[in-house]
Amino acid sequence: MKSVLAVLVISVALPRALTAQAVVSTQKALDPAKAEVRDALVQLRDSLIQIQAGVAQLDRGADAASDALLRSRARSVAVACEHAGRVLPGVRKIVAKGEWDREYPTRRQRELLQHFDRLAPVLDQCGREWRSMAERSHVAEARSKAVERGAALRKSTINFQLASENFLLSIDVRVRPKGAGPSPFE
Repeated sequence: MKSVLAVLVISVALPRALTAQAVVSTQKALDPAKAEVRDALVQLRDSLIQIQAGVAQLDRGADAASDALLRSRARSVAVACEHAGRVLPGVRKIVAKGEWDREYPTRRQRELLQHFDRLAPVLDQCGREWRSMAERSHVAEARSKAVERGAALRKSTINFQLASENFLLSIDVRVRPKGAGPSPFE
């Protein structure tokens, strides 16, 4: 009886939880250029969130984790970094081709392009370092340095996300999770 109740609760809650990640907006329809920029930056944001999630998993109990678990988590961070590194150039091109009619969005666009240029080598190095830490022979290094390297990686991805959000706001694009109520600040 308990398992039936658990399955029922999960089947009701799971679809709602999954839809929470979709992008929905109550603002008026965007022109195609803004929609393309928004969609590309959301895709990259989601990739960066995967990196942050992998680093967070490593932060929780890296000292006590088994070697196999530690290697698996390091590998997941490496995969997320490699994926974001593949997505980044295309997103940068989309952002770079935008032409804005006001100085403020143009300045924010330049700032975001600089963040792209800083993030690209970080992602490249991340993929190599974390792939290396996932090898059996480097478990001790992963255990001792993962938290420190993860903190630096998290800082880089968060700085990029802030620049991205500032740019989107400068072109009047608001990205809110599906199901989120209206912002109290708007």
